[in-house]
Amino acid sequence: MTTLFATENPFTAYATALGCENIRDERDAAKRVNSCLAALGCVRDCPRCGGSGHFSRNSYGSTTCYTCDGRGRVVVKITAKVVAEAAKRVAAGELDGWRAANRARAAAKRAIAPIMEVVDHEWKTGEVHTAYRNDGDSWRVLYPTLNDYPAYNAATLINSAWENAHAAACPHRSGNVPADVRLATINECLTAIREINAAFAQFIADERAAQVTEF
Repeated sequence: MTTLFATENPFTAYATALGCENIRDERDAAKRVNSCLAALGCVRDCPRCGGSGHFSRNSYGSTTCYTCDGRGRVVVKITAKVVAEAAKRVAAGELDGWRAANRARAAAKRAIAPIMEVVDHEWKTGEVHTAYRNDGDSWRVLYPTLNDYPAYNAATLINSAWENAHAAACPHRSGNVPADVRLATINECLTAIREINAAFAQFIADERAAQVTEF
């Protein structure tokens, strides 16, 4: 292992030894090595905050330790010996589950991204928000309060569906929810956005037809 790590790019050699693939550059290799060691539990108390996750208060009022990002733990000092021992554990399959979960998250991200583009487009350009933007303050002529204004109520509904879609799209906000469940939730929200826009369009059409009948 000593010969393997005798290189101008030690982190690339370390990452390769830990089973990392498609390494872009030395910086990417360093990031991967840190992630692998952290996943294996090769960590220690943060030397800056002593493991508390907090340090001095900054100008924004936060006490989060910058060294460990508030986790209280950092990866141990990376040496050839540490990586060699970690590589044995990787070969034994200790990172298989972690890597499978990472691949699943990456696949979910790739699947979710194009659907979220559709969600954002139909939310923004659909009948509800088009009416809301174009009406300006003219609704005040017909409706005594904002709560009586149909476009406002429709916007409240459609905004809720849009927000739920974004919550499902964000892995941090959705917690440990499986990727397939998150994707299903986003599709449900997209269906709701389309239904609300369609219902509002029909409402407007009915209102105009009624006005024509009155005259």
